Amino acid sequence: PELVLIEPSEAAINEGETVQVNATVLNDGNSADTVTVELVREQDNQQFDNSSITIDAETNETVSLVTTPLDETTTLSVQGLAPTRNVTIDVGELDLVNTEIATETPVTTGETVTVNVTVDNPGTAEVTGFLNLRRNGTIVNDTQVTIPPKPSGDQKFVQLTASLPQGTESTTQVLNVTNSLNNQSVNAGTITVESPADTG
Repeated sequence: PELVLIEPSEAAINEGETVQVNATVLNDGNSADTVTVELVREQDNQQFDNSSITIDAETNETVSLVTTPLDETTTLSVQGLAPTRNVTIDVGELDLVNTEIATETPVTTGETVTVNVTVDNPGTAEVTGFLNLRRNGTIVNDTQVTIPPKPSGDQKFVQLTASLPQGTESTTQVLNVTNSLNNQSVNAGTITVESPADTG
């Protein structure tokens, strides 16, 4: 038997996604044969998946192999039969470069705070993901961003806003931004919220 074709379900993905690779094996012999094929990362031969199949004489069979979530551009190799065949999956990466509170502090309860966010895509495919603005750990706003890969893709600047809770007591609010694709979290800073009585 020989490995005649491999086809990935996607040639480009967001980081954290998986890819299915369909491998077609031809048995041009006179009797049935059982073979095992493996899906590995070419860089270090880390195995993602494997499967054993029995193929009748003079027929072909296709087996599906699946990666674990990929976090960078990866060359996949299907091994176990000659010839070994490779395919490269381009991965888009969403990176939080910087976050900062744009609103001057202190602010009054009920007012809106703006956070400036800079994001980048160091990967080799377009990436789409969500940025979540959190206040004291709770998501209060989010926005979707799409960034092309470099060299055409530049850093992207995004603004997220949050309305501060109404209240009668002064508080300190911690704001941070998280990345939906890789759980990256960057602290934007701390803002002091004063009650109307304090500012009056």
